[in-house]
Amino acid sequence: MNWKYSRREFPIEVVNIDEDGVHIVCKNRLAPGYWWIIDTGASTSVIDTNCSDHFEIVFESTTQAAVGVLENQVETKKGNAQIIDIEGHLFENIDCVVIPLNHVNEIYQTQADIKICGIIGCDLLVDNKAVIDLAKLKIRLKNIR
Repeated sequence: MNWKYSRREFPIEVVNIDEDGVHIVCKNRLAPGYWWIIDTGASTSVIDTNCSDHFEIVFESTTQAAVGVLENQVETKKGNAQIIDIEGHLFENIDCVVIPLNHVNEIYQTQADIKICGIIGCDLLVDNKAVIDLAKLKIRLKNIR
């Protein structure tokens, strides 16, 4: 996974989702109007099936069942997003799963008036030694190549 720009931090926002508590989000500038959820509890980054046309994804030939952010168990597609954008900062070659996030989007659109394109998981955060600073509403990355 490579980071394309040398800037080491980007802004985040905190949104209150009544039923699910407080969530951290940030904008996806390559897909205007869409946001990422920053989820330290997600082991893998996720792209919403409904937004996958905004990304160049190379899919693996196998699919697998997934449970977690989903209401029910569904088939997922595993792949590699060639580029993803977090607040204007581009990451290359991000392993991800592609699943429908319809129920997640329903909640976020209803309660925060934002559309979700996916979830930035611990894989990307750990690889880049991310520090989430809620006082300054920023994420700093320490492992930039």
